[in-house]
Amino acid sequence: MNSYDSLKWGPTRVGELLSSIPYNCLDVVLQFLDFPLPGVYISMSAAWALLAAFCLFAPTLPMSAQSKSALLIGIDTYQPANTTVKHPPGATTGRFAPGAPLFNNLAGPTYDVASMRDVLTSSKFGFPNDDQHIHVLENGAATRAGILEAMNKYLVDQPKKGDIVVLYVAGHGSLRVNSKSNKQSFDFGGKPTPLENTIVPADAYLGTEDIRDRELARIFNKALDKGIRLTAIFDTCHSGGTARGGPDIGPRTTVRMLAYDPRDIAEAPDLNPDGTPVIAPEDRKDNAALVLGATQVDQKAKELPDASPPHGVFTMALIDALQALPANIPAIDLWKRVQVDLEVQGFSDQQPVLDGSKQRKEQPLFGGEADKGKVRAAVVSVDEDGILLDIGKVADIGIGSEFVVLAQGRGDKVTLRITAASGINRSLATVVSPAGAKVSPKEVFELSKWVPAEKPSLYFWTPASHLTQAQVASAVSEARSSGIRLVNDPSLEAYTHLISWDGAQWTLQKAGVRGADPLGASLTSALLQRKLPKDAVVWFNPPPPDDLAVQLQMNNPQSAAQSTANEFQAMYVLAGIVTDAGPAYGWYNRGDLIAGRQTPVGYGKGCSPDSPYPIRTNWIASSDAATTLKQLAEKLAKLNGWLQLQSSVTGDDSGYPYHLALQRVSDQTAAEDKGPTFKGESYQMMLQARGDTRTNPRWVYVLAVDCQGSGQLLFPTQGGNNRFPQENGRLEQIALPGAKFRITPPFGTDTYVLLSTSTQLSNPDALNFEGVVRGGAGGGSSPLENLLGSTSAGTRGSMAEMPTDWGIEYLQMHSQPAKP
Repeated sequence: MNSYDSLKWGPTRVGELLSSIPYNCLDVVLQFLDFPLPGVYISMSAAWALLAAFCLFAPTLPMSAQSKSALLIGIDTYQPANTTVKHPPGATTGRFAPGAPLFNNLAGPTYDVASMRDVLTSSKFGFPNDDQHIHVLENGAATRAGILEAMNKYLVDQPKKGDIVVLYVAGHGSLRVNSKSNKQSFDFGGKPTPLENTIVPADAYLGTEDIRDRELARIFNKALDKGIRLTAIFDTCHSGGTARGGPDIGPRTTVRMLAYDPRDIAEAPDLNPDGTPVIAPEDRKDNAALVLGATQVDQKAKELPDASPPHGVFTMALIDALQALPANIPAIDLWKRVQVDLEVQGFSDQQPVLDGSKQRKEQPLFGGEADKGKVRAAVVSVDEDGILLDIGKVADIGIGSEFVVLAQGRGDKVTLRITAASGINRSLATVVSPAGAKVSPKEVFELSKWVPAEKPSLYFWTPASHLTQAQVASAVSEARSSGIRLVNDPSLEAYTHLISWDGAQWTLQKAGVRGADPLGASLTSALLQRKLPKDAVVWFNPPPPDDLAVQLQMNNPQSAAQSTANEFQAMYVLAGIVTDAGPAYGWYNRGDLIAGRQTPVGYGKGCSPDSPYPIRTNWIASSDAATTLKQLAEKLAKLNGWLQLQSSVTGDDSGYPYHLALQRVSDQTAAEDKGPTFKGESYQMMLQARGDTRTNPRWVYVLAVDCQGSGQLLFPTQGGNNRFPQENGRLEQIALPGAKFRITPPFGTDTYVLLSTSTQLSNPDALNFEGVVRGGAGGGSSPLENLLGSTSAGTRGSMAEMPTDWGIEYLQMHSQPAKP
């Protein structure tokens, strides 16, 4: 007798088990039962049990294994010995100018390729180390034709859907003139010149054309269309934006850059069959590429030719981060480590770019599932002042927050505590435990205790009614049965009279007239009919029942939304309306309520014609009012935090010589601050000089706050390329790349916030926040995901002195549905 016969499975239990087995695993089970192994004798019930358990406790069997492969390109030799540069006909400037330097060779790219191969094929990342999966193209083989052929073959043709493919390129980067390009212009001889990013092939000295970003984008998109998971890494000059379609500079560094190619390609932007622009590989919503570049679009990538072996500073920083951090760390955290590493090495003028969708940035660099939801910071420096971390107020990190070391292989679990702010994006910390532990630059720490940064408070007043829910409902019923005309929304409809409760009795007030007449402690329909004229239009403002008033008290010291017993201190007060379902409540701007101001016809619901603060929030039914009204109060506090941020720091007196301007696309005219904009108009965001442009560049971000209190990051919409003025040109007027928008609903007072900072924000998406009103005239945009970050978090913390290396400026426009 087989011992497995002792396992007894009833038909009900077996049925339950089978119902939870994945289908493809169930196929394996059935095949096993159809073709039993010779010499193995087990009962039917035992077979089901064992095989079903295998299916339940193992992942669903894949149809085919996911493959990992890489194409690694490195070019040291750009002009072989005893050769002459071939000058194309008519090319007399840029790299082909008379007396132009030779196509200088490099020392590090092929060593970088070897290092990247070692990292990829390590057990940590698991790329097979064979010629079927690792494809290397170096020096003379890396011609224009050879590179394009290899990219099409190894990035597109050979991989299958779901495969992970890495492209790595080390060598010279450059630029190519394209008079029909919609890309950013560079300043050559005081003349803005539209240029596109390129990588330089090994045969460029013979007059062969570079490989332009647009050519790369076409190949990348073909791979992405196929479902291939693509990561592209460029250690070249101008590599920020490479997939979007030098001489010695010191004793120990060489730049990986050749002068620009002056031949005008004169090629218009790629369009889809329907005439719309082709989406960049990094911007796709479905299977976006992840692109990591060594520099911003206007910067130079450096290598150390005298090192042993020679290498690119970016590649070595990347390899160091890949080896030090977990394999499943999100790419955005890996990028932060690389960025800090370059700064620590003394290359602060070379900032890497990470470009891709938000979802892709939160995945590991080479694809797969990341360890998500963690807030991390890297050590920038360690000195007598403390440990400087690359995180701060803009990430909502306040004094008292703690971080624990993330480095693999370190024996001690070092914990740091934030002691002071240092700008908006950095903080000073000290070691908490173990005592005397040493910390080194570039080490990465993970948030273990969060104390939010302080934000300005916004005050809310809730009237005390001393009425029960039944008493309020009775008064509402009497008003509805009186036959008087009640407004549905006082922010949209003009009213002649206001009926409200003053804490002891009902009162009647004429709109626009100070003082109110008492109506008594209880209302009847007959009383209202006697007191009101027949043509009266009434706002019946029911008070909250006592239990709701108590629930609406907001006294959390860490929240920026605070209750106050002083009505005159509050910006928003609780107001009510009467609906078919009973009373509904919302927060109403106290000043607008006193003035009796309404939203103009055609404007977004709740929008003010002359203020960035909404007139009111959504109306919420009393049955679920408390929780939702508190959430709306917190959203108003986020809005207030942004609108008040300037007054809490240096504001626009920050030494930055550019201010934000909007240029109408149709006639190239500038919109005036606090001036009108109209539905359908298109605008280009500009930086306009207002002084000497000889200044240190800053990172620029533009946030739009619409009239319903929703904040949306308008620029940059893509990773990097947002540092101005750029090192190769200080124009009086700078068009922000890709920063065009149309005027759409909701209409009202919109605020554009220009944030300039000397340190790059690691997560600009943290600037987004939701509004307080849904819907609008003609429909409004959907609320964006509410992310942790800066004043967008709606919380308070400890106050810290702010330096002057950043500034904020506001531009207000009044969007309207149509020209009068």
